Amino acid sequence: MKKILKLSLYVCFAFSLIKSTVCISQNNDSNKYNFEQIAKERALIQDENDVKIKIIHFLSLTGNYDFEAIEKIMTNKPSYTIHFSDGPSAHVKFDAVSNVYGVPMIQNINYFTLKKENDIWKIVNASFTSTPITSDKIIFDLMCFARDYAKAWCSQNPDAVALFFAEEGSLTINNGKSSIGRTAIAKDAESFMNAFPDMVVTMNRLVSTINGFEFHWTLTGTNTGTNGTGKKVKISGFELWQMDNNGLIKQSKGSFDAEDYNRQLKNGFENQF
Repeated sequence: MKKILKLSLYVCFAFSLIKSTVCISQNNDSNKYNFEQIAKERALIQDENDVKIKIIHFLSLTGNYDFEAIEKIMTNKPSYTIHFSDGPSAHVKFDAVSNVYGVPMIQNINYFTLKKENDIWKIVNASFTSTPITSDKIIFDLMCFARDYAKAWCSQNPDAVALFFAEEGSLTINNGKSSIGRTAIAKDAESFMNAFPDMVVTMNRLVSTINGFEFHWTLTGTNTGTNGTGKKVKISGFELWQMDNNGLIKQSKGSFDAEDYNRQLKNGFENQF
């Protein structure tokens, strides 16, 4: 009886070792599968990014779009539909709507076929359609207007900023003297553009208030213009807009921390504290 009991204990112990080995093996297979899956997902994300960069570069070279600092200043971020297949190859639909002062005017749809060779994506062929927006969809969009306005400040073209104002519109900065009319407003814009040749203005948000619309912005740039300090500046503020019946700015009252701005011009944004 004792021998039988002892033999049973040995069998149970041996079985438990076999079971543990199987579990460990299964866990290893599971981890291997997880790592392989993660690697595939990362490779797919990298391929998607590489394809987008290739398309952006192509469109900017052909002059179809202005993609300078695209993620920050483009009016409407384009939408991508990307299908990958063996080869490997990619079939892409790139859809973007062009706006003029907040009014959608043209829908551009671009189609691309790309092939990956030696880890580099190459465009095999491209085609596009350009369709005017139908009259029932030509509706003023203040959000698009505001994004276009921010883009104009990044353009190094002061007249582009002035065109967002009514002909007799006004711009006042930090309760200073108002600039009235597009010519005067363009000069204000030009002074900032000259001071910051690499200036980028991004829209933070647009807020509707009882006093008008608040356009909140952030300016980043390096003061390398004439007599510049060479320091990097990052400053935020807002403009309070009154709009006219044509969807243009009738009056803008701008405000930002002038003391902080001057301190950054002297010491740089990184060393302001």
